Amino acid sequence: MAPAGGSGGDSITAENLYPRWEDFLEPDDILVAETGTVSMGLAFAKLPSGATFHNQTLWGSIGWATPAAVGAAVAAQDGRRVVLITGEGSHQLTAQEISQFGRYGLRPVVFVLNNHGYLIERLLCKHPDIAYNDLANWRYSELPKALGCEDWFTARVSTLAELDQAMDAAGKAGTGCYIEVMTDTYTAPPLAGRLHDNIESLYST
Repeated sequence: MAPAGGSGGDSITAENLYPRWEDFLEPDDILVAETGTVSMGLAFAKLPSGATFHNQTLWGSIGWATPAAVGAAVAAQDGRRVVLITGEGSHQLTAQEISQFGRYGLRPVVFVLNNHGYLIERLLCKHPDIAYNDLANWRYSELPKALGCEDWFTARVSTLAELDQAMDAAGKAGTGCYIEVMTDTYTAPPLAGRLHDNIESLYST
């Protein structure tokens, strides 16, 4: 990936977000990436030594990543850190599993990418703004406390300054962390963008 650019009050884009996620990773981390644009962006991340990357591309089952991260964290109580990165659409299907982290005293770092709907569906759809690509508007950063993760660090960020500060805090925290990352509706990594650019081939007869 290119170096992470931008700073301060700049908005969060795919170009400055995915390199920051790459830089956030530490040796031996377990990265769990949700199906869709998140996996497409992180597939090109250079992982540090000993880190592993898990996603679920075979069946494209959205909602997989949150409970999968619970399982990874239960299995990795040898000190390895679990980093979950999911889109808010997928997260809505299985967000209740956040409670299991609290129940078992697990301390993942969770990033929820909030782009106001099912972005991968918008990119692959003839009518991207159709109603079934929209979502109920949740206050994601408030979920951990509601689900029993009382001591977690949580944040909702929409600028690079806020994102950098939250990532720095998450890197130092001794608790679970949950960061809601706000972007524009069509902020997508290059691979997802290329799929969209070739959308006519999906509907040709």
